[in-house]
Amino acid sequence: MDLQDICKYYGNRKAVKRRIQSSAAKVSEKPIRLQPETKESQRMVELAERKLTLLELQVDLLDRRAAAAERKAKAEEQSALLQAKTLHQQWRNHMHTLRMKKLEFL
Repeated sequence: MDLQDICKYYGNRKAVKRRIQSSAAKVSEKPIRLQPETKESQRMVELAERKLTLLELQVDLLDRRAAAAERKAKAEEQSALLQAKTLHQQWRNHMHTLRMKKLEFL
């Protein structure tokens, strides 16, 4: 929609210019009128951002703790498996030794 279409839609050019100027004046007045409210809302936004940052840090910390707990559990499991394997190997060596002694005895 170009300016001529706008002029036809709203009437003559002067009326369109008045409407544009009045709406621009309304827009420019709003920040002046809302400055105290803006400062308060800005403070609230900053507070919300700090809370969000804190929550993100807490989530990151919990993720790290979960990863550490998972690594610890995996290490303990591997340690238990290694210990079981070692005990089984010791048992096999002992049984082999007993068989060899039995053969020597016979």
